Amino acid sequence: MNKEFKQLLAIIALAGCLPATAAADFQWDRWYVSPSIIYNDGDKERLVDDGFSGFQFAAGRDIGDWISVEGMFGYSKMDGFYRNNRRSPYFRDSESVFDISVNGLLHYDREAEWDPYIMGGLGYLRYEYNFNNGHESRPSATIGFGVKWHPEWSDRIAFRGEARYRLAYESDYNFSDYVVGVGIQWSFDKATPKDLPQDSD
Repeated sequence: MNKEFKQLLAIIALAGCLPATAAADFQWDRWYVSPSIIYNDGDKERLVDDGFSGFQFAAGRDIGDWISVEGMFGYSKMDGFYRNNRRSPYFRDSESVFDISVNGLLHYDREAEWDPYIMGGLGYLRYEYNFNNGHESRPSATIGFGVKWHPEWSDRIAFRGEARYRLAYESDYNFSDYVVGVGIQWSFDKATPKDLPQDSD
C-alpha cells in the first residue's frame, strides 16, 4: 500500500472523528444518486499501477434511520507494467475493470453533520486486458467504511468519502484490491421533519 493511499485513508478516518452537529429529527425514506472518482490499489498479481484511474456510480435508497441499500457500477482503466522474472516474464499495457455490486450501508447517525458508516456487499467483476486480448469474470465481495458530510446549506446534497476492501474469487488465486472513492451524493427529495403537521385535507 503506497503513501498516497495511506494518506487518503487517514483523511477519511479523521473526518469520521470530527464533532457532529445536531440536526432536526427527520424522516429517512428517499432515493439518491452518488457519482465518485476512485483510487485503485490493485492486487500485485494483476500487474497494474496504482492511482486515480476510474469512477463509480451508485443509486440507492435511505431506509429508516440507520440503513441504506444501493446498487453500484464502477469502471477503471489502469496502466500495466513489465515484470521480468522466471515466474512471470510478461507485461500488460493496460487493464480495464468493470465492477457491479449491491451494497448495504449502516449509518452511525444519519442526522449528524458528519455521518460515518460501514458498508458491505456482493458483486461481479469483469477484467479485460489489452495484452493478448484477454478477459475474465469473477464474483466478488466488498467491505469498507466511509463518512458523509451534510452541509448546512442543503438537505439534498452530501459529500462522501469511503474506503473498501474488494475480494474477487477464483479457484486458483483470489484478487485483493483496495478502492477509495471521493464524490457527491444528491437526494431526489428533501428530508422531511417527523413532526411536520399533516394536511387535514
